[in-house]
Amino acid sequence: MLPNYLIIGAARCGTTWLARNLMTHPEIFMHEKKELHFFDWYYDKGIDWYEREFAGARVKAVGEATPAYLYHERIASLIKRQMPEIKLIVSLRDPVERAYSAHRFKERERQEQNISVSFAQKASTGSRTISEGLYFTKLQRYYDLFEKEKILVVLYDELESDPSEYLRRVHRFLDVRDDFRSPLIGSRINSSLTKAELFRQLRNRDSDSDIDVEKVSDETRTTLLRQYYLEDIEKLEGLIHQDLSEWKRAAQ
Repeated sequence: MLPNYLIIGAARCGTTWLARNLMTHPEIFMHEKKELHFFDWYYDKGIDWYEREFAGARVKAVGEATPAYLYHERIASLIKRQMPEIKLIVSLRDPVERAYSAHRFKERERQEQNISVSFAQKASTGSRTISEGLYFTKLQRYYDLFEKEKILVVLYDELESDPSEYLRRVHRFLDVRDDFRSPLIGSRINSSLTKAELFRQLRNRDSDSDIDVEKVSDETRTTLLRQYYLEDIEKLEGLIHQDLSEWKRAAQ
């Protein structure tokens, strides 16, 4: 069978946490690999190859999570062609905080190679780390092709403030029991964790390995908002009909 829902993005916006929690629901199948990359890397393998990845799934909601699906221009139309009735879940995060999280994630690898780049330096270059937070055009492609009722946009802010309600919104969207409480609800899950590391983390509920302890400076935040994000955020508010004023702080 083919999926009836996809988590399509965005990167560094809590999609791993969401995928792991959905795995625990008895009415939901979430592919354990999480990122199958069919529509961006393996489309030439054919839809039968993709369908086989979900063989044996016999529950109400069947899906996978590949955040890269939000970013590539042609993917929305490929998904529409193959699965026109698919439900799409998008988790978005304050683009400055998302960029900083992505920077810190990559910085760990750079430090191992004795290479270090400050976030302020990265912010001045308009790099991919920055451009991935320009959500409006990327998400507009999906709104152009799919009914708005087929798209659920959830915010990382909600995940942080009320993870239970965040997850309930997703459960209701997928038309599964929304009174089910995931045993992982209080855990922070890093996308780089192996399955063994995940279980160790669950035994230690105080783990905060995915929390960015440093903060973006007001100066860098204001620069990014003015140069890149403010107009995009305002367009996004109109598209998804949600108040994103908190993302625009320090822009004055």
